[in-house]
Amino acid sequence: MTRIAATLAAFAFAAVSHQALAAWPDKPIRLVIPFPPGGGTDVVGRLIGQKMSEELGVTVVIDNRPGADTQIGTALVAKAAPDGYTIGMVTPSLAINKTLYAATAQYDPIKDFAPVSLVAATPFYLAVATQAPYKTASDLVDASRKPGANFTYGTASSIGYLSGEQTRAALKLDARHIPYKGSAASVTAVAAGELTYTIDTILAMRPLVDAGKLRILGTSAPQRVNAFPEIPALGETWKGFSIVSWWGIVAPAGTPAAAVSRMDKALAKILTTAEMRQKLEALGAVANYADSEKFSAVIRHDLDSYGDTIKSVGLEPGH
Repeated sequence: MTRIAATLAAFAFAAVSHQALAAWPDKPIRLVIPFPPGGGTDVVGRLIGQKMSEELGVTVVIDNRPGADTQIGTALVAKAAPDGYTIGMVTPSLAINKTLYAATAQYDPIKDFAPVSLVAATPFYLAVATQAPYKTASDLVDASRKPGANFTYGTASSIGYLSGEQTRAALKLDARHIPYKGSAASVTAVAAGELTYTIDTILAMRPLVDAGKLRILGTSAPQRVNAFPEIPALGETWKGFSIVSWWGIVAPAGTPAAAVSRMDKALAKILTTAEMRQKLEALGAVANYADSEKFSAVIRHDLDSYGDTIKSVGLEPGH
């Protein structure tokens, strides 16, 4: 009887689990953003969350959890219950931090997550305060090499740091990096004259650009961006230079495949609409949908690629 009872209990549990999954989602979904409000990831995350709410029929609640170079919020997702009700917005920092913080990493980018979808991509932009005398990127570079210049720049995550160092090296900018907890803080510091320049997304800079407090000198896109044709591509002067970042959605490892698939299909539908493409383009980004399998391949590629770059140039945490 004991064996029969155990078997019946197992069938009952399976039936309940199937029913629960069949009803998914039947309560709000938490979207963890490992950055403070106001930055590029936050802006895109809120836009994606709003559209996911409409598509899935439940509220997607934004939960900003900044800190430790995105590791606090990302670790929260890795350790959440794998029930489909906690997901995270990630950037290449997911792959970069595996190498950059190898001794203290709180999660494994491959083992601890179920990739859902790649959603968008964006280049970076080089900006200075409007009161600064630099009208072009070449002006900035030339001035940075003068004796006593003591230039500084700020970024808000490991992808910003790595991109900033790649930009500094490619342009031969003489500047010292200062870390910030969020993009809003770093771009504000530039506008206030506390930093010489910053490398960040247009989303983080846009309010201060529109307010006349920041001047954009160039973009890291391979060519000029359609939404901002007046901004030169840095590759026009520094041939071959290009850096593009991405945003994606992940769930904790072990999240039911059916829930991941449904989210993936919802995002595929959202990101192929003209409305979403136009909204992202207006923000300086582009819809860049890829399914779970292809997104997983992107993470694995970046894990190797950025890992090699970090080791070759000797970047260290703490920046």
